This record gives sequence, C-alpha cells and structure tokens, in this order.
Amino acid sequence: MILVAAERDDALKAQAAENGWGFLSKPVRPPALRALMTQVLVRHRA
Repeated sequence: MILVAAERDDALKAQAAENGWGFLSKPVRPPALRALMTQVLVRHRA
C-alpha cells in the first residue's frame, strides 16, 4: 500500500512506516511515485 496525503504530519508518516506502507506527501512527483511503487513491488515479491 502507498499512502498519498496532503497532510505532512510526522505521526502519519510514522504510522505508515509501522504498517510497512509507502508514504508520499502531495504534490506527488511522478518519478517519486514510480520509485516508491518499484520498491513496494520488490518487497512484495521477496
């Protein structure tokens, strides 16, 4: 799961990390989203 939020709250980032989720703050740059999607897919396959 990748959480994309307008909220830049550190607690939200920490919660996402605890759950093993990716996290990006809006506005999302396409290269950043692409890189995070790749990381999540690699972790999922392992």
